[in-house]
Amino acid sequence: MELLQWSSKFSVGIAKIDTQHQKLFSMINMLITSMSNQDDTTSLSWLVEDLISYVHYHFSSEENYLRAHPMYSSHCQEHHAFTTKIKEFELAKPDQTSLKPDVFAFLVSWLSDHVLARDRAHFRDLGYLL
Repeated sequence: MELLQWSSKFSVGIAKIDTQHQKLFSMINMLITSMSNQDDTTSLSWLVEDLISYVHYHFSSEENYLRAHPMYSSHCQEHHAFTTKIKEFELAKPDQTSLKPDVFAFLVSWLSDHVLARDRAHFRDLGYLL
């Protein structure tokens, strides 16, 4: 599976949020690499718990910047749907059978698509990104 690659095309114009996005890319890449290396389930559990915790932190940070955006509620709903989807994949208790390639494909595509299509547009609308 191809790893996420950060580039300036993902920038939203706010260093704090860009740094958080970079960390999310890195965390998902570590999870993919760990699974590809068939690391033990304890390592996978720790990585997943860390990812879930950081996702909540990041979404809260990002939503604070976007409160004035007219699409704020739908943006928050997308964040909630992502969190719900992670739980559907049973990422909270990973093992070699629950973490399948489709889970990673979802994580990679959702994060890159969300940042490129939603985050960048909303931050641009609010004047953070030219």
